[in-house]
Amino acid sequence: MLMLILFWTDPLNITNMDIPVREHDAVMDKNGDIHVVFTAGVEWNEIDLYYVRTINGDWQDVEMLFDADFSVSWPKIGIDTCGFPHIVWINWISEYNGRLYYMYRDSSGWSTPENLTDEFGLSYTGTCDIVVGRDNSIHVVFSDRYELYYTEKRDSSWSTPVNLSQNQQGVDHFPSIACSDRGVFVAWGNDPGVEDIFYSYRDSSGWHGPINISNTPDTISRYVSINVDRNGDPIVAWEEGHDRYPCFNREPWDNPEIILEELCTYPDVYADNENRPHVIATFPPFGDPQLRDVVLTDSGWVYEVIPDGDVWEPTHPKVVMDSIVHILFQAKYSSDADIDIYYIREGSSGVSEVSRNTGSLISTGLLRMYGEDTWRMYDLSGKYMKSVTPVNGYIRLNVETGIYFLINNRNRIKRVLVIR
Repeated sequence: MLMLILFWTDPLNITNMDIPVREHDAVMDKNGDIHVVFTAGVEWNEIDLYYVRTINGDWQDVEMLFDADFSVSWPKIGIDTCGFPHIVWINWISEYNGRLYYMYRDSSGWSTPENLTDEFGLSYTGTCDIVVGRDNSIHVVFSDRYELYYTEKRDSSWSTPVNLSQNQQGVDHFPSIACSDRGVFVAWGNDPGVEDIFYSYRDSSGWHGPINISNTPDTISRYVSINVDRNGDPIVAWEEGHDRYPCFNREPWDNPEIILEELCTYPDVYADNENRPHVIATFPPFGDPQLRDVVLTDSGWVYEVIPDGDVWEPTHPKVVMDSIVHILFQAKYSSDADIDIYYIREGSSGVSEVSRNTGSLISTGLLRMYGEDTWRMYDLSGKYMKSVTPVNGYIRLNVETGIYFLINNRNRIKRVLVIR
């Protein structure tokens, strides 16, 4: 038997702009292609909206979607079951006057941008997010100067915005939205002086909340990310305190947990194919930053450093998943270069003989493996097969000859077995 070391691909620059990228968001469609929306520009009043995607895994040329008269921010993207993207963003018509815009693509091309702020009769919008349900309903959440609102599009009409923050004290902003068959889930920051994270959800009986899910009135909680796990249940991560530690929470929301006592920025949260929660962020954001993927294992939270090759200052990681993890992040190729978006994914390379401390093949069905850690097993396509744990120093594979991935549940060590 031979062993392949499973690793991350080298970072690929997918934007190659001659101006700095500012913000980005990404989704994956049902065919496994990735869609990215982003903003880029040198000065605050020169930022425009762009889009790039893969087709059959190959990155295409960047498109400009919206040439702003002044500036844009908060680009967010969702994907429908036909593989068409839906995008919202804030179009700034002056330094202090933002408008919520929406557009989508279908078989005939990109739609005309729609000014939702004016359509809803509002005077200002400042932040936003979007998600598309499995029934192709479009869910959008956005903030005005003080409140947080939700609207839904079915067929061709938008619903009357619902006030989710319900006039609570402070400014409600920076929302994140997710959905599943259970309902729609929204998390955001509320700042009456010291910011906390609030949460509301909608099920078949209507909206519930808002609920304070950070519950740290004396410290700042900010930059929230919400997602759903493999069961369709919400999971949430954010930066906590002046030290900006990564914090995680999930239903019943009574145990907000600092998962790593190190400063981080811009966390993203997701669940892997084993339904284990992950928080990926930049650690630390100053000095010599690195991307770390922190995962909840049988023995607690552990992290893996994501190799970023020769790029500088990786930040703003965004994860999309099929059978493996794909990461989009911002970085520079040198200290004085412009910021671009880079792409990496899990991959494999390199062949070496199995050493004694990592395992040796005893027969086609048994693998000598020291320790008691559980390993998850995948086939070559990345499909999860089963979890295996050594018994009396052996793992019984019970598989045909071929190539298989093994990933350690505790420390995320990754191996690929080639059985001949």
